[in-house]
Amino acid sequence: MQTKKKSLIILTFFLLFCSIRGYNQEVWSLEKCIMHARKNNLQVKLQEYNLELQKTSLSQAQSKILPNLNAGASQTFTFGRAVDRYTNNFFDQSTSSNNFYLSSSVSLFKGLQNYNSVQQEKFNLQASIMDVEKTKNDISLSLAANYLQILFNQEQLKNAEQQVEISNQQVARTQKMVAAGKLAQGDLLDIQAQQAQDALTVVNAKNTLEVSQLALAQFLMIENASSFKIENPTIEVKDSIMILPTIDAIYAEALKNLPEVKSAEYRLMSSQKALLFAKGYASPTLSLQANYSSGYSSVRKNYEIVGTTTIEKDYLFFDQLRDNASKSIGFNLNIPIFNNFQVRDAVSSAKINILKAQNNIDVTKNQIYKDIQQAHVNATACLQKYFASQKASVATSEAFVYAQQKYDLGLISSMDYNNAKAKLTKAQSDVLQAKYDYVFKLKILDFYRGVQVELK
Repeated sequence: MQTKKKSLIILTFFLLFCSIRGYNQEVWSLEKCIMHARKNNLQVKLQEYNLELQKTSLSQAQSKILPNLNAGASQTFTFGRAVDRYTNNFFDQSTSSNNFYLSSSVSLFKGLQNYNSVQQEKFNLQASIMDVEKTKNDISLSLAANYLQILFNQEQLKNAEQQVEISNQQVARTQKMVAAGKLAQGDLLDIQAQQAQDALTVVNAKNTLEVSQLALAQFLMIENASSFKIENPTIEVKDSIMILPTIDAIYAEALKNLPEVKSAEYRLMSSQKALLFAKGYASPTLSLQANYSSGYSSVRKNYEIVGTTTIEKDYLFFDQLRDNASKSIGFNLNIPIFNNFQVRDAVSSAKINILKAQNNIDVTKNQIYKDIQQAHVNATACLQKYFASQKASVATSEAFVYAQQKYDLGLISSMDYNNAKAKLTKAQSDVLQAKYDYVFKLKILDFYRGVQVELK
C-alpha cells in the first residue's frame, strides 16, 4: 500500500513538472521572430556597423569647418659659439633655451567644399539608414517563408498521420474479410504494404518538420533549438476570389515605401554634392591664421640702472615668457592656376558617378516593377490553383469514400483501393501547397505596399 502511495506521489509530481515546463515553454509568433531577427541578425549588425562608420564620416566632415588649434614646445641645449635668438647677440658658452607656441587657422572660403562635403555625408548617412532597413525587410520576408514552411510541414504531418490511421482501420477490416473468405490473402498484403508506406511517409514528414524548425531556430540564432516552438495561427483563404490591387497601384506604393529606392535616391543626391565639391578645387581659397609664441634663454640677462651703475641680474623664466611673447595674425589667399588637370579629371569623374547613381535608381525601380509583376502573377495563379485543388480534393475525397465502400464489398481490388487512397493524399497535399504558396505570395505583395509582414 505504501509503495502504491509513493508511486502515485511521484507520478503526480512528474506530471506537474511536465505541465509547468510545457506552460513555461516560449512560443514564437511570426511577429516575435521578425522583431528578434531585426535586432540580432548578423547581417543587420553588419549594416548597422556601416551606419556607425558613416556617422563618423559625417562628424569628420563637420569638424573640418571648425578652426584648428595646435600647441608645441621645445628644449634646446647649445654648446660653443651661437646667437641668442632673443637678443641677436653672440655668446660662447653652454646654454639652454625653451620655445613655446600656439597656432590656429580657419578656412574662410574654400569654394564651398566643406559645406558640400557635409551635405554629401548627410545624404550618405540617410542612404546607410535605408540600407539597414532594406536588410531588415529582406530578413522579414525570409522569416515569413521559413515560418510558413513549418506550418505547411505541420499540416503535412497531420495528413500523413491521418492516412496511417485510415490504413490501420483498413488493415483491420481486410483481415476480417480475409478470415471470412471474402478477400484473398494478397489483398491483405497489398493493404499492409500501403500501411508500411504510410508509416514511412509519417517518418519523412516528421524529419522534414524537424529540419524546417531547426533551420528557423538557426536563422534566429537560438541556442536551445530543441525547445523552439512556433505559434500556430489559423490561416484561412476566403471563399470568394480576392480582388488584388493592380500592378501599377502596388508599384506606386512600393516607390514610396521601399528603402532601396530611397537609398538609391540619397546616393544620387550625394553624387551631386560630390560634383560641387570637385568644382570647388578650381576656386580660390582664403584662410585666416593666428600665432602666439614665446621662449626662454639661459644666457639672456636683465639689466637695471641704479644711478650711474648698470646692474646685471638673472632674467627670470616667467618674465622672459612675458617679454618674449610674439603675436601674429594673417590671411592666406591661394589662387589655383594649373594643377595638372586634376580639377578637370575630378569633375569628370564626379559627373560619371552621377550618371551611375541615376542608372542605379532606374535599375532598382525596374527590378522592383518586375518583382511586383511576378509576385502579382504568382499570387493570382496560386489563388486559382488553391480553389481548383480544393474542388479536386472534395471530389477525390468523395471518390475515395466510394472506393472504400466498394473495396469493403469486394467489388474492387486492393490495388484500385490504394490508387484511390494515393490520389486522396496527393489532392490534400496539393491543397496545402497551394494555400501556403498563395499566403506567401500575398505577403510579398503586402510587403511592397508597405504592410507589415504578419499572419492574421
